[in-house]
Amino acid sequence: MIPTTSVPSPAVPMARLVRVESRKQVNTRAGFGLLLALGILILLLPVPSLWLVEPSGMSFGLFLEAALLPQSILVPVIAIVAATSEWSRRTALVTFALEPRRLRVVGAQLVAVLGIALTVFLAGIVCATVVYSAAILFRGAAHDWTVQPALIAGLALSQVVCMAWGYAVGLLIGTTATAIVAFYLIPTAWTIAGFVFPVLAGAAGWLDVNRTLEPFLRPGVGASEILPLVTSLAVWVLLPLILGSLRVRRKDIR
Repeated sequence: MIPTTSVPSPAVPMARLVRVESRKQVNTRAGFGLLLALGILILLLPVPSLWLVEPSGMSFGLFLEAALLPQSILVPVIAIVAATSEWSRRTALVTFALEPRRLRVVGAQLVAVLGIALTVFLAGIVCATVVYSAAILFRGAAHDWTVQPALIAGLALSQVVCMAWGYAVGLLIGTTATAIVAFYLIPTAWTIAGFVFPVLAGAAGWLDVNRTLEPFLRPGVGASEILPLVTSLAVWVLLPLILGSLRVRRKDIR
């Protein structure tokens, strides 16, 4: 009898995993509907400023903030659904059979949702540009296209942070509805508590992501603002991401 040796099959390329996880967000009716609803909201968000703001007060920065600021509230739902969909749709068995190293799938999902976040961000910039051009043509707004680079960088950072945060919460909790409620309820309660109770004000300055992100929307960020942001992200994003990854790695597939 001739002895045989098994040749290990090559690993699935990471780029392919990212493409697959990106396609999963639009290949289902729920995922496509969520992205479609978000796209419609992006188109509509800057529009009210056409009538609610006097032409003398209009600027490109105004429409940019109107288009991009609400995104950080809405886009984390996409990340939560991406993190929980393997278990809610019962596709985990197929996914982890094709790629048994589950942490590679987690990494691919995270890269995919961050890519979606940046795509939505760029779409918001295009939408703000179109609406402001309409304001110039139809309402006589001034040609004020000046925007602080710090504003765009801060808005992009906020988008990426909130997307990663939503994914980490979804990965940790594992069920879509519970993760969405926890993502919006717990940080909001903590933010309110930091303002209402003086004893928590100092801790909130370091552990409230909403508060630590705020300085990055203005120019002149220094080291004193970076350290609180890193601390809050370690608690609210990195820790849930690590714990969620461990949960996915050890979870039984049924």
